[in-house]
Order: sequence, then structure tokens, then C-alpha cells
Amino acid sequence: MVAPEPQSDEELHHQLGLWGYYAEQENLYNALLSKIDFPIDTVCYNGLGNIADSRGELDKATHYHQQHLELSKKLGDRQGEWMALTGLGNVEKSRGRWKEAITYYRQALNMLEDSQDLAKLTQSGAILLGNLANVWRYHKPDEALQLATAALEQFQTFSSLTHVERKTRQL
Repeated sequence: MVAPEPQSDEELHHQLGLWGYYAEQENLYNALLSKIDFPIDTVCYNGLGNIADSRGELDKATHYHQQHLELSKKLGDRQGEWMALTGLGNVEKSRGRWKEAITYYRQALNMLEDSQDLAKLTQSGAILLGNLANVWRYHKPDEALQLATAALEQFQTFSSLTHVERKTRQL
């Protein structure tokens, strides 16, 4: 368990997970779901889907990520859509259904490439490339290595961008 850092820029629901307060995180999502507005619901569906996936409750995880995807499409929330597709890819990876996982990850990556936010593109793209590398490691190790290398390069770029952004805020 990580010690709480109240000065962090992370949102509370993320911090609860980082601190190891998973039950509290799940309770928060359930308490907020359908109570505030649709964008908050997308965050809750995503979180609940990730929690269910980590517990091996894959049907439940699929349900939450599908809800997240449908609501994000309805709202025109492209970021929510690629996040939901990534969640669905993670569930398929957990099921051992590699082709389905790759399909979801590629859909998410294609959507992400249309993004105008360079930092978001870099960080999220690195995560997706890492996910794809993880799926391919047993079937196509050479491609997996290329994807993992590309993911590392994107993480390094993101770290540089984040460092510059922090320095700019201090000015």
C-alpha cells in the first residue's frame, strides 16, 4: 500500500486505487453512478470495469466497459470511447482471446491517433502499444519487441513533455 499524498494532482478515485483502497474506490463509483451526470457515469463504468477485470469477474467487466463505450458514443466523448475499447481489450486479454484483444486495442489506437492532445496521445499510445506487445509476446515475439520499444520511446517522450509542462507551470 502506498502512503496517501494529498498534494497529488491525481483525482481522488485514482488515488484510492494507488493507495490500495479498492473497496472504497468501488464504493465511491457505485455511490456516484447515475447520481450526478453522464460524464461522471463514464468514469464510474470505467473504474468498475477495471475493478471487475482485476478480480476475474470478466462478464461483469465486459458489461461495465460496454456501458462505458455506449455512453461515451452517445456523449461524443472520443477519449471515453478509446478508454472503453482499451478496457474491453484488457478483458479479452484476461480471457486469453488474443485476436479479440488486439482488435479492441487497434480500434482504440486508431481513435487515439486522431487526438489533438499530444501529451494524452503519447501517454495513452504508449499504454496501448505496451498492451499490444504483451498480447503478441507469445505469438510474434519480434513484433512484440518492436511494440514494446515503441511504447518505451513514447513513455520517455511523455515524461519529457510532462517535465516541460511542470516547469512551465512554475513560471
